[in-house]
Amino acid sequence: MILILKLLLPFENIKNYFVLDNGFKIYILDSCNGFLGIIIWFLILLFFDIKRLKYYFLGALFLYFVNLLRVVFVVFFSNINASYFDLAHNVLGRILYVVCFLCALWYVKTTSSHSY
Repeated sequence: MILILKLLLPFENIKNYFVLDNGFKIYILDSCNGFLGIIIWFLILLFFDIKRLKYYFLGALFLYFVNLLRVVFVVFFSNINASYFDLAHNVLGRILYVVCFLCALWYVKTTSSHSY
């Protein structure tokens, strides 16, 4: 994920740190990779007895890119004003991720049939 972020974000980066134009440094932790959400995705689909593998993998890919978008959003929002980091990360970024997660879940539940 860090390699993709380094390509997308035009800020100076040192290891996992992104140094923004305003001097604010953002450290991207390993836990920011979104894999916890993907694991929850797999467990929810197992709970709903969804047997089509395409939903597992397309959903995981979708959530990975949503999380990538969330991280990019937090970095760019923090570049506007460093004091916006907490709002962007803890509120807006999480709301974005949860809404997209629920939309993906709604899509799977409305398009998958249980008659296999």
